[in-house]
Amino acid sequence: MIFRRGIRNESFLKALEALAQQDSWWRDVLADNSLIIGIRDEYLNVYWQGQSIFRVSFKAGTVTASTHQKYLLNPGIKGQISLIGGSFDLSKAAETMLTRDYEGVTTLERLKKAAALYSGREKEGVHEIAISNPTIVDVEIAINAAAVSDVLRKLPRMDVASFEKADTGVDLVFWEAKTFSNPELETGEVVKQVKEYRAVIAAHHADIAESYSCVAQEPPGYGKMEQWLPAHCPNDSRRGRWRQN
Repeated sequence: MIFRRGIRNESFLKALEALAQQDSWWRDVLADNSLIIGIRDEYLNVYWQGQSIFRVSFKAGTVTASTHQKYLLNPGIKGQISLIGGSFDLSKAAETMLTRDYEGVTTLERLKKAAALYSGREKEGVHEIAISNPTIVDVEIAINAAAVSDVLRKLPRMDVASFEKADTGVDLVFWEAKTFSNPELETGEVVKQVKEYRAVIAAHHADIAESYSCVAQEPPGYGKMEQWLPAHCPNDSRRGRWRQN
């Protein structure tokens, strides 16, 4: 499959459930209503303003998380670093420059501040839309377009996907976001972009439909995890991300 979404590994779900009951980074993520959790192909991305501050996967029977090294730079550091003989003197700053240990919500907030430095008005706006709209099912949706003709972008990335009521059921709708100041609104570039999205969606329609059907279903047998419903259950208004009750 070119495009695949869903956590089909029940061991992964059970491990997430167990971790959610512990004093852990995962429990902090679930309790933070400002974060968005995107379900990928057997892994998760935890987003803050379009930046993935955690990539969560399941390896050797254990839930593992990673983050980009740029988010470990302490956004609150101050002061000057001396340049001595061609080398910067980091002896005093080394202990405060990097986030070395996860120490609860304080560390999570620091990661969010660091990630915000790499965001922008468009990403900030998309984030606000996503956390305010219970129909949002996904963000940062990248689809491989290498085999699709007349598509210049080989990995086009749509901003938002949502489940929307229709006369015959529920539609899966993709959205592209732009700020009013974006010059592409005047050049016609956005129209070309949307045409490429349509071509890619049409080419991979079956994979996309199967993936989001999987995401929309409540995985069986995850016990107490139901208080952190893993996204998009048709009868629950908390679709689109995991969150604490």
